[in-house]
Amino acid sequence: MSNPSVFWGQSNVLSFDASTMDTTIVGHQGDEYPGTALPDNNHIRLVEVCAQRLGSTRTVGLKFHSVRLETAPEFVALSYTWGASSHSNLIQGIHITDNLLSALMNLAEAEPKFWWVDALCINQSDLDEKPEQVKMMRQIYEKANQVCVWLGDPDTVSIELLQKICGRLETQVLTTPGIDYSDAGLERLGLPGFRDPAWGSLMRFLARPYFRRVWVLQELVMARKPVLVACGRLRFTWYLITVATNWLRENHLTSILASQSYQPLQGWRFAPSADLINLTLTLEDRRDSLFLEYLIGASRYLESTDPRDKIIALIGLVSQQDQSITKINIDYRQPVVDFYREVTGTIITTHRSLKLLSLVTDTSSSKIEGLPSWVPDYSIEKDRPSYRYAHFSTPGKPVDVQWYPGSNALHIWGQVADEVQFVADEPASYGNDTKMVLLSWFKAAARFKSADEWAWILSLANSGSAVDRDAEQFWRTMILDGIEGQSPAPHEYREHFASLVFHSFLEEKAGDTDWLIGLGTSLGWVLREELLENRDLECDDTLGVLIQFAVQAYREGHQIKLPDWTIPRNWITLNEESKHTFGPTGDETAFLVQMNSWGSGRFFITKAGRMGKGPLHLQPGDQVAIVNGTEQVFLLQGNAENFRLVGECYVHGLMRSEEKGETTSYQKITLI
Repeated sequence: MSNPSVFWGQSNVLSFDASTMDTTIVGHQGDEYPGTALPDNNHIRLVEVCAQRLGSTRTVGLKFHSVRLETAPEFVALSYTWGASSHSNLIQGIHITDNLLSALMNLAEAEPKFWWVDALCINQSDLDEKPEQVKMMRQIYEKANQVCVWLGDPDTVSIELLQKICGRLETQVLTTPGIDYSDAGLERLGLPGFRDPAWGSLMRFLARPYFRRVWVLQELVMARKPVLVACGRLRFTWYLITVATNWLRENHLTSILASQSYQPLQGWRFAPSADLINLTLTLEDRRDSLFLEYLIGASRYLESTDPRDKIIALIGLVSQQDQSITKINIDYRQPVVDFYREVTGTIITTHRSLKLLSLVTDTSSSKIEGLPSWVPDYSIEKDRPSYRYAHFSTPGKPVDVQWYPGSNALHIWGQVADEVQFVADEPASYGNDTKMVLLSWFKAAARFKSADEWAWILSLANSGSAVDRDAEQFWRTMILDGIEGQSPAPHEYREHFASLVFHSFLEEKAGDTDWLIGLGTSLGWVLREELLENRDLECDDTLGVLIQFAVQAYREGHQIKLPDWTIPRNWITLNEESKHTFGPTGDETAFLVQMNSWGSGRFFITKAGRMGKGPLHLQPGDQVAIVNGTEQVFLLQGNAENFRLVGECYVHGLMRSEEKGETTSYQKITLI
């Protein structure tokens, strides 16, 4: 590894105006904060750390300096995660976690003399000082001579793999995108195969708490480059992580790795870690035009110890163009419910935008009690599903909305367009088998519509008006009628869906003798000319068995009734081995991946026969509302006077302006 000293700036001599510094050397072990009070809001504290290890005993000494930020000496700002709060170490009156103590012990022997560490340099118990210092964090990280990321215990295997990927990229051995995903393909590139434990180590490394910390965004985006990373005694730059993980993400290797048996995340999806790294790059490119509304949505899956910090940690990134930021008061004494409500109402009314309502999610997962229904619980780290495409909305088009500070009521103008009549029992949620959920919903929809399931499947072989409209509506609803920003979804996804449901249906019918005989008869009828001519009919195993099954049943006198349906001729094709095979030729995985990308939710059908997907806690009787000035569609519970917001939803046939039609019958809707 590189010598750590090369990362610590260019000068070993620190000079500053002593008249601006107030120094406190602390040796007591009481519970009071050891640093002296800051004279004004232009000052910060820096700390010198003296770490000693005597056998198994570790000791840390702290010396505090109060300095004006603009004339501060060179210092290093530490970026880290506080770690578990269940155990803390009392160091000169300050409670610090094991992770920070480990960082201090590892970094105190390094060259930098002065450090800025939030847990040490801010009096966390002074609720007047803390918000003022938090407001200065952007300037602190911009002013710091270096930002050092502490990632905890060393992981040589993961770091060496990251270095190997970067090295291959620099020598253009690796390309983006386009690789052979087999073990042999990776090994030809000089990388370990998927079964190599090095990949498991890397997964565990990228699952460390640091990569889920919301404060990371500000600290990394505002830092001078390069950012130093310390992992135990190992030292390297943040660039190493960024380049390697971006290559993994762009080549879809993160998804493949996350599915391996060594998956260490216990329900946490790997993608957010990679997305956080990518998000920091995105924010750096837009750092002069970032609005709080966007930042809240982009960082929704990140974590903070104090739920208020899900918002406060982003404020230093917000552009001065965002007028809402001047109306938001940072006060750690304010109840979380009130803080979340005031932030949400302020942003909605300042920008006349309802985008934040998209973050309202399943109430069963809420951590904060007492929130108005229209106020998202920002403390939830789960990635929330979205039921619309960004291009469905109208950017910059203001909405009619009213809210008054301190009020739990939000007034919008809209129209109740429909009502939920049927809700499927089976939810689509993380951990559920998407394929089985899809088949369950398909059957439920067919029953509700009094349709024959098999007839629905077969209709998908046709095109245009010949396709059953409900079957067409169903598959489009499953993927919200769009892929990767393209809407409506291309017709090949009908074939992908047909293949998926067809083969799932076939597997389920494996024990139904009468049904299989009927299917074999249908296949034989379609291929009757070839059979009558006694041609050598080369079939794949499934096709051949079904036909022979039907023929044998006929010879044994089994009463065979030709089904009302027949297999479409274009579903019987020659494969690469010149054998007849049957069924849709679509890519089942492509449809499942797209359906999975929209996360959890429930399937429903409205009184008007529209199909949709919405939050897990939706119920029959929920009202489907169109809101004036936005393309969003919401589900509401309640009466004509006061409604509770269930959440955003997708309703096929109501997602675009041309589908809604022109209307002037908007009425005031009060959300509480």
